[in-house]
Amino acid sequence: MDLKLQVHEDKKYQKVDRSNQDLSSKEFIDCQFENCNFTNSKLNNTEFSDCTFINCEFQENRLEHTSFKGAK
Repeated sequence: MDLKLQVHEDKKYQKVDRSNQDLSSKEFIDCQFENCNFTNSKLNNTEFSDCTFINCEFQENRLEHTSFKGAK
């Protein structure tokens, strides 16, 4: 996952560990996340549109102004 990009579209991520990282102000559109770890990540102002999450970890996250539109 290239964190320098602001917009991520139609990507598939598997076994990505982004625990304890800042993913704020990113946009993910029609992406699939499988076995990914977002524990204790900062996701402020991040938008997930039409994304699929399979066996992903979200614990102790910062989610101010974060949206999950059409997420499964």
